[in-house]
Amino acid sequence: MLFDIHAHIIPGVDDGADSYEEALTLLKAARNNGIGAVIATPHFYADMVSFEEYELETESRFNSLKQQADGLPELFRGYEVRYFRGISTSEYTRRLTLNGSEYILVEFPYGEDITDRMLGDIEDIYYNMNITPILAHIERYHKYNGFRNALRLIDDGIAMAHINATSLTDQFKKTAIRLLEAEYVSVIATDMHSADERPPVCDTALKEIEKQMGRSALLRLADNYDRLYNEIVLNKNK
Repeated sequence: MLFDIHAHIIPGVDDGADSYEEALTLLKAARNNGIGAVIATPHFYADMVSFEEYELETESRFNSLKQQADGLPELFRGYEVRYFRGISTSEYTRRLTLNGSEYILVEFPYGEDITDRMLGDIEDIYYNMNITPILAHIERYHKYNGFRNALRLIDDGIAMAHINATSLTDQFKKTAIRLLEAEYVSVIATDMHSADERPPVCDTALKEIEKQMGRSALLRLADNYDRLYNEIVLNKNK
């Protein structure tokens, strides 16, 4: 079973689905792509919204969506958290995790270098909070200063990373394959926003991975999906 850890399907809270109808259409497409469970991860920008108010709004809309999603992939809550200064000491960082687990989805600011301070905060989340950061769409940052230092956090077991399914067919394909080959990538995720912007195309992505790297790469991804589902959804110990 494919487990999508990154999806913008809660209607009206970010730049993802605009309506419940659109969200349900995306979930049907996800089901048709073999996805059995999805974590709804609306953007969280600490400098733009109050977490308490945002949490209430996302929870309410998520619950409404879940009531309408019978027969579609299982739904769980989380956030895609853009890095912010103080993320490793914030009182609500634990409430930003994926389904209340010991994993948090973090994206670096786009268009900026990855600084030592950012990486230090990522380390502190792991060491001081016992939460494993999952770096979102790591392939996007390959030209930024600090990218190789971010990969070292993965080497050291401090962080994990995913790539977007659409990156196997767009301008990031070469980098995505290279990161997969080096085993910097634990899973692929949809990062779905709409039918036009990053739709769930996991079937296409997995076929490309098998073509480029062979079936062993798919088996490694399958093991990682199972592991994350066990630890994030079933709350089994790492």
